[in-house]
Amino acid sequence: LKKGYVDIKDGKLYYEEEGDGVPLVLINGGPGCTHQGFHPYFSRIKNVARIIYYDQRGTGKSSQDDTGKTYTIKQAVEDLESLRKALKIEKWAVLGWSYGGLLAQLYALQYPEHVSGLILGASTHNLPEAITTYEYEKRLPLLISQKEQEAIENIQKMAREGKLTTAQVIYNKLIAGDW
Repeated sequence: LKKGYVDIKDGKLYYEEEGDGVPLVLINGGPGCTHQGFHPYFSRIKNVARIIYYDQRGTGKSSQDDTGKTYTIKQAVEDLESLRKALKIEKWAVLGWSYGGLLAQLYALQYPEHVSGLILGASTHNLPEAITTYEYEKRLPLLISQKEQEAIENIQKMAREGKLTTAQVIYNKLIAGDW
């Protein structure tokens, strides 16, 4: 298993890779999860694929941003492109799980010339409607910690004050545990 870091705008992404063959990048769900959920399942195909695992910005061993301003969906797509370039891959198959599926689709739309295939698991074409429903807000205290609730409230406050874009609000709420 090869391990390393690649430079991205305002930080570094941690990655691991194994195997030979068709490059396959794995995009985990969350946001807020790490690549660890893909181990050891994808190791089974390392004889036919070059498996690339990575931790998205703000997770695992990748760079953190205490301000939250670099946690956007657009930036997550650009981070993925920076990873591809750093690993000198012309085209790769992109596999996205859950929220990772949304990123995979957006990446494929932004960089179709670098995508040889798109694999989606438990994915959506958009963020879940449940995030904005009253019923979800009522259940929220049962699902996450007090610290996560406070982080989400702070993000909402920053949004009301015009300090974050809508995309930043959604992404930061999700990474704070609101998923």
